[in-house]
Amino acid sequence: MSEYELDKRLKSSFVSLSLLQEIEKYLLDQGESQRNDDSRIKYMATIYDKYGEERIDSFENYHRSTLPNEAKRINLEIHDYQNDFRIAVSFSREALYSYLKVQIVGNSAKEKAIGIANTIESQLNEHKNLNFIFHSWISYFMPFIFAFPLGYTIPNFIINGINIETLIGSFIILLAIIYFGLKIVNPYSVLDTNRNRQISSFVKWILNGLAGVFLFGLLATLVRKYLIGF
Repeated sequence: MSEYELDKRLKSSFVSLSLLQEIEKYLLDQGESQRNDDSRIKYMATIYDKYGEERIDSFENYHRSTLPNEAKRINLEIHDYQNDFRIAVSFSREALYSYLKVQIVGNSAKEKAIGIANTIESQLNEHKNLNFIFHSWISYFMPFIFAFPLGYTIPNFIINGINIETLIGSFIILLAIIYFGLKIVNPYSVLDTNRNRQISSFVKWILNGLAGVFLFGLLATLVRKYLIGF
């Protein structure tokens, strides 16, 4: 007999009710597979928002078609208090609170814990996104990346006016501002709320507009070169 504890960060993903229901069913099945005569199994789902937390028995018969707009974090957990068996899955706007934890005591505990983790991660494969880009180690250095060119560019502009150095500094500042803005509208785990759906549609509209402007400018340049020669 052995004991194994697994703790790992989940990939950034879009968290829908159907995904929560799928993971919930898997946790309940795992709880039943571990059950014995001494088991005291409890399953709980919790929705955290800026006001507090809402505990529900199951997402299977959840009374909403989407998650609440104020939701910041979702936690699914099954725990056998008698046999030291526990699985916790957490999805959050922040990478720090998007994790999977598994605790098992018994024969082949490590193999079982890794198998559970692999199954849950496979359930997330179709829901993964690229939002981890805005929540990686780079984000910790962005204030410095923003502050350094800002502190240099403004005095340089006041003294020397527009030159290549102020243009480069302004470009870096613009990129930092865009990065911060995209981080705000692209949380690590995107919970399926009406507000997030609206934000997603707006971001897509903006990106499509920027792509259209870029392509139009590129096409206009090519046409000008072809017709005029420069």
